[in-house]
Amino acid sequence: MAEYREVISQIGDLRDVLARPERINRIIHDELIELRREHGQAAANARRSQIVQDGVILLTEDLIAPQDMVVTLSHAATSRASRWADYRSQRRGGRGKQLR
Repeated sequence: MAEYREVISQIGDLRDVLARPERINRIIHDELIELRREHGQAAANARRSQIVQDGVILLTEDLIAPQDMVVTLSHAATSRASRWADYRSQRRGGRGKQLR
């Protein structure tokens, strides 16, 4: 029975919160103050990343994974790069795709 009265009391309190905007604002304010106290500036500085220059210079080429490539040149001087695993020789002398 005590639990029932406690739940009814809590429901009445929550209805009062919804009915009064100044009470909502006060609750939000108190929770933000609590968050600032828990995760304030000192805690943020302890977690902040540090950027350290250690002398390593990265080029765009360093970020590309090395892989075997085949470069095909056409009679019109256009080029095409394909992965070695995807390439297959056509052995047709440049006459286009053959249908079987």
